[in-house]
Amino acid sequence: MRAGDDHCPGVVRLHEAADGPLARLRIPGGLLTAAQAGALADVADELGDGRVRLTARGNVELRAIRDATALTDALSDAGLLPSVERDRVRNVVATPLAGLDGRGHADATSWIALVGALDAALVGEHGPAGLSGRFLFGLDDGRGDVAALRPDVLATLTGDGRASLTVDGGGDAVVLGRDAVPAALVASAVAFVACTAGATGDTPTAWRLRDRPGDDALRTRLLDAARAAASGAAATPAAAGDASVRTEAADLTDTAGAAHVAEPAGTAHVAAHTENPEVAGKTEPSQLAGTTQPVDVAGTTEPADVAGTSGRVDAAGTSGRVGASGRAATPGDAATDATTGTAATDAPAAGSGIRPGPFDGPTGGGLVALLPLGECGTPAWRAVAALAAAGDGVVRTTSERGVVVAGFPTAHAGAALAAWARAGLVVDADDPMDGVSACVGRPGCARARADVRAMARAGLAARSRVAPGERPLVHFSACERRCGHPGVVHDEVVVAADGIDVGVWRPPAEPGDRPGADG
Repeated sequence: MRAGDDHCPGVVRLHEAADGPLARLRIPGGLLTAAQAGALADVADELGDGRVRLTARGNVELRAIRDATALTDALSDAGLLPSVERDRVRNVVATPLAGLDGRGHADATSWIALVGALDAALVGEHGPAGLSGRFLFGLDDGRGDVAALRPDVLATLTGDGRASLTVDGGGDAVVLGRDAVPAALVASAVAFVACTAGATGDTPTAWRLRDRPGDDALRTRLLDAARAAASGAAATPAAAGDASVRTEAADLTDTAGAAHVAEPAGTAHVAAHTENPEVAGKTEPSQLAGTTQPVDVAGTTEPADVAGTSGRVDAAGTSGRVGASGRAATPGDAATDATTGTAATDAPAAGSGIRPGPFDGPTGGGLVALLPLGECGTPAWRAVAALAAAGDGVVRTTSERGVVVAGFPTAHAGAALAAWARAGLVVDADDPMDGVSACVGRPGCARARADVRAMARAGLAARSRVAPGERPLVHFSACERRCGHPGVVHDEVVVAADGIDVGVWRPPAEPGDRPGADG
């Protein structure tokens, strides 16, 4: 059980990382206007290190922030910080392709409206004050992509025009009208805060439902709160009563003057899987800094005590770390084994989620790209914003640390794909980088024992010789915290204190602590 402050950073509360202050900006539902995406590039250039990073919840991280006040002002001006007090509670993951590819039970406009209404309820008068920055809301259009991430509270759209609300991954459900979804989700979160308040009322005894495994009474309280809110949603301020205002056509036009899909300023902002380049909220200034030898990623220096042949196996259901396969002799061996699938024969193939590349849909052409290891420079990010401005005006971020742009003429897809590729984005489903992730590692994190990003890149040559459909998901962690790992079965490389473990990570059978899964 976890209690007290979750140390999760935001925009108002920065994290002091080894490479400078880090800001995590919540992007509810993964929705940004093209103008907001451009503003983020400006902020990264003027106040940060010139790079944009995506987390596994589709949130944005900006590193090496030079002026915290200027950051808050700039993001507020861009409509990206609608509430200083509720900055960190706007953790909403949503199906990124909803209404774009002919699947699911939502059209693009109503989906944007639903995300905006939930965001309005979260920062409104009846929002969940005191909620942990790790608590996760989910909106699934019925295809099951967000449900697989096990949000704390989840609304899944059904084919009959309604929705099903569940908590902590399943069990009993509350069936409700779609217009009641925002109020019901927020009421569940408010109930969670009330039920997990400490003795003094200001020190929570849990950050997420998974911190209270087996607490059926708590889960029932959340469902009861959702049911009550849904029954009175039409007259409850916490319901999205102002959704119509927040979803009127915005003043977003492309260079040709075409109207864009409506997106409320300051509300449109997918997250999923379970990662970000560094789950900074889990990384306080390290007591390990200076005490652990960094690993030579070139493979020339073996870490201490690598003679062991059996990996660590934790008790099933406690941490989810089950089935480690062994100890690698060198970083190079670890990278090759993990990225080519030697360790985990049952890990899902990379790209089992959203694949990079072009697609056609009801709204016109679409393009999906991944940010290599979850980050890119501002020129690449501006290229994404520019294509969005020529389309429906929306940049959608994904749990794979990628972006989706749609609504542009299909004839433009080839040129857009080429431009994104030149900017360094992954736009080809055959690219060996697809399915590879890593924590921030050295030098950005004080706890890190190695530059695991360099280690990950070192394994790409061997990975490219494996058929794309046979390449596993793989995550590189610079310490045992496993920050930013995918939340599904995957190969992993963990730089431990006494060597490099290569193995398999599997989610626990029951809710519980899953290291590094928040972001």
